[in-house]
Amino acid sequence: WKRVPSPSTGELRTKLTSVSATSARNAWAVGGTRILGANRTFILHWDGTAWTRVRSPNPGPGGYLEGVAAISARNAWASGLTMHHGVCSPKCKTIIEHWDGTSWRLVPSPQPPSSYLNDLFSLAPVSPRDIWAVGTTDYERTLIAHWDGTAWTK
Repeated sequence: WKRVPSPSTGELRTKLTSVSATSARNAWAVGGTRILGANRTFILHWDGTAWTRVRSPNPGPGGYLEGVAAISARNAWASGLTMHHGVCSPKCKTIIEHWDGTSWRLVPSPQPPSSYLNDLFSLAPVSPRDIWAVGTTDYERTLIAHWDGTAWTK
């Protein structure tokens, strides 16, 4: 193991939570950062030589990514939750983002009834039209979502 340089946001509260690769020249790492006190999604891409920060949607009131699954160089998914200044206020909702080979975009994600929190921690692709995501609702119930090539359902 050796440490590899990575881009910095200049903020102390930046961390990566998940990584996925399809080859030695295509890997994604996701997490979150706090810029001026607000949570922001944070995505890096490895091209075989260096990690580069890639723009990603940041839903209001702020986002944090916890899982990533790369299927190919043109197909990757990230999941997590919304946050406001590091807390669920008034409620955290799930986030799912998709990389289409050009840019990351938000995709509608399941929001089961909850009083405080919906969160998706991890993703597992079987194929581009068959992906599973897992998480929790209020830390009391499991949350399982499925992508069928058209939409995410719970």
